[in-house]
Amino acid sequence: MTPESLRSRLIGAWSLVSYKTEPAKGGPTTYPMGKDVQGIIMYTPDGYMSAQLMTPGARPFAVADLSGGTQEELAEAMKHYLAYSGRFEVGEKGDGTPWLKHHMAVASYPNWLGNAQERVVRIEGEREGEEYLVLGTDGPILVKGEKQLPTLTWRRMKSNI
Repeated sequence: MTPESLRSRLIGAWSLVSYKTEPAKGGPTTYPMGKDVQGIIMYTPDGYMSAQLMTPGARPFAVADLSGGTQEELAEAMKHYLAYSGRFEVGEKGDGTPWLKHHMAVASYPNWLGNAQERVVRIEGEREGEEYLVLGTDGPILVKGEKQLPTLTWRRMKSNI
């Protein structure tokens, strides 16, 4: 897949199907945000992306003030949400393998601000009439105190127009 065709196929909105990790040293698959995680990732024609992931079932704050929340409520909400946005770029390695980079201009996880993270990317053709985007990191990342290899699978969303 050429960088141009990858870019073209990425454009649009994708709904999260699963977010799983496997320990870098081997071991069972885990689901850091649960098996019922929800999310959307979007890629725009002008080169920007946004990813939002959440664990469903968050409790509402006691006071319905957008700027409110107790320290405990805010901490609990943060544990169940991950978001970042910025520009994206695609390319091809020397062996012809496509790559995708997400540049984090804004992020709910402050350590990612300003980072550019490469993703291992695969788009799977029609499977039961659906198209899937499979993303992984280019190496292990720290998840719940252990080096993990994450895989996120997204299903193309139908047009909203």
